[in-house]
Amino acid sequence: MKTKRLSWLLAIALFLLASCVAPPQGGPDAERGFIGMFKGIGHLILAPFQIAAGLLEGVAALPYYAGTSLAAINDGYSTIPMSQPTESVSIKSGRRVTPGKYFAG
Repeated sequence: MKTKRLSWLLAIALFLLASCVAPPQGGPDAERGFIGMFKGIGHLILAPFQIAAGLLEGVAALPYYAGTSLAAINDGYSTIPMSQPTESVSIKSGRRVTPGKYFAG
């Protein structure tokens, strides 16, 4: 019994000693570890707020869905009046409208 306990303690001590060894040159450093740790903590802090915002967004959309028929929701934007272009737009006229922005081609 005493030998088994001693072997376990020796294995744990060896594991702890091996995990404290300094990394090789060019390997991971403490700065990178701390950056990852702080990113993880930030995600843990922000996650509940993101969940709450999503729930509130869903609750805010309920009156819209309750007051709209299923057919209108399925039609989507086809029921919304939008201005349709009456003539085709060439690349040259598009460049005149959007100066400084160039098309690849």
